[in-house]
Amino acid sequence: MRKYVCIRALNLRDAKLGLSNQGATIVRSNVDQVDPAFRNLVYGMEAKGLKNKIDECPLFCFLIEDKKDIDFNLFNEVEVSFPMEWFESAKSTVRHLTGLAYCEATSELANGLELKDQNRKIVYQRPKAV
Repeated sequence: MRKYVCIRALNLRDAKLGLSNQGATIVRSNVDQVDPAFRNLVYGMEAKGLKNKIDECPLFCFLIEDKKDIDFNLFNEVEVSFPMEWFESAKSTVRHLTGLAYCEATSELANGLELKDQNRKIVYQRPKAV
């Protein structure tokens, strides 16, 4: 099952190791930098109160694949996770829009996502390679 996961870590290496340790295969990292719709979704989350950093941990966005039906939202470091199918379906409904209308529509997708408490502590042990 493919899903998008946005997590907090001190650096990209830690984020990748943490996902790998959970049995996930990273299909694409830095999704927010390569997919304009995903970038707009992150902007929408920021408008809802998503902080750039919590405890010096920035946000890293991935498309992952795994066989588990694990709810990554249970992990404190995970801001949000959702199925790839949901996002691709939502994008397809606004694909006909252009310019500002497209940006606003894809940003509004964040309204369907629940953010975690942005005042929480991100206390984690640095993951080790397995």
